Amino acid sequence: METPDRCYLSALPAEIISHLFTSLPALVDVLNFAATCSRHQQIWQQNANWIYRQVGPRSIECPPYARVFLADQGGPHPKATLTARDVVQLVRNAAAAERSVNLFDQKFVACLQTRAYLRSRHHQFFGPPPTQLSPSERHRLTRAIYQLSGLVLLHPDARENRMASLKLKDVMAIIELANGYDDIYEVLMTVKAEPLLLETIAFRLHDFRDRIVAELLHDPHRIRGFPPEMGWRGCISLWDTFYEDFKEMVTVTGKGRVHAPIDEVWYDTSDEDAMD
Repeated sequence: METPDRCYLSALPAEIISHLFTSLPALVDVLNFAATCSRHQQIWQQNANWIYRQVGPRSIECPPYARVFLADQGGPHPKATLTARDVVQLVRNAAAAERSVNLFDQKFVACLQTRAYLRSRHHQFFGPPPTQLSPSERHRLTRAIYQLSGLVLLHPDARENRMASLKLKDVMAIIELANGYDDIYEVLMTVKAEPLLLETIAFRLHDFRDRIVAELLHDPHRIRGFPPEMGWRGCISLWDTFYEDFKEMVTVTGKGRVHAPIDEVWYDTSDEDAMD
């Protein structure tokens, strides 16, 4: 007599069950399916890296940066094979990053449409105020959250090396996130970030910013930044409205309109692709 709780799928060949895993829309669904019976759990454990490679890109926002952050937590190298435990941690990190983005949306965007804000004389956002973060803005913010959170976790020497390896585009975006929004440490849920440490990171990144500007843009006296009348009191790297202004600030010097070698200061990501 058949038991009522028998899992008929578990009788299928392992290859078919593995492909069923890869057809699921998100890694959370993969983990839930793996928990349905011991055989599914075994197949998941044995094929976790392959399944992640199929499902991860449509489930994890900014996967290359998520992998670097996982390594900063003590996980495997970003190019190494993942275990099932590693994937679980990636899912947890992604959920924390998404909560951070949603909190940012509530704290710094939703308020822009309130009557109190619209009537106030102290405007935080200059330009057409957004109603919510767009998909490309969420992508940029997620990327910056992973990068800043990784810097917080690193040992000071490793942090210096990481900062020295950043493109000017990232340097500017992380400075703005770390030091440009009030009480941002309350939003960063991927790590516990003290305000003083965030200020220290932003201050040190200013040095790297100035070095890049001097060496690549040949304009050592130019301070890279926008006045508080643009964006969120001068923070423009995140916002679609100021995307072209930000790209010009990063890639073009003011004096003589000198263009830096683009791959030394800038790189394109899916958020930029979505705007073309």
